[in-house]
Amino acid sequence: SLKRLNMEQVADPYKVGSVHRASITSVTDKFVTLEFPYDVKTQVRKLRFVKAGIIPTEGETVDVKVTSYSPENNDIKIALNVEKEG
Repeated sequence: SLKRLNMEQVADPYKVGSVHRASITSVTDKFVTLEFPYDVKTQVRKLRFVKAGIIPTEGETVDVKVTSYSPENNDIKIALNVEKEG
């Protein structure tokens, strides 16, 4: 079906281990909302950003690594892909 074809096209770029740039669309006291292409969004606990040494700011972007993705419900799980300088 056309719907299935579209989901397969979206699932392809979000393979486990792939790295993507996500836009920070909102920051609250506890959560940061990230937005990806194809209308994929996720919320990450703000504490994870703090532990990674990142101060999340609306409108900025962050590189993340996909740990799982379900195209059926557009559910994406990510790891903050922070490269340590040194």
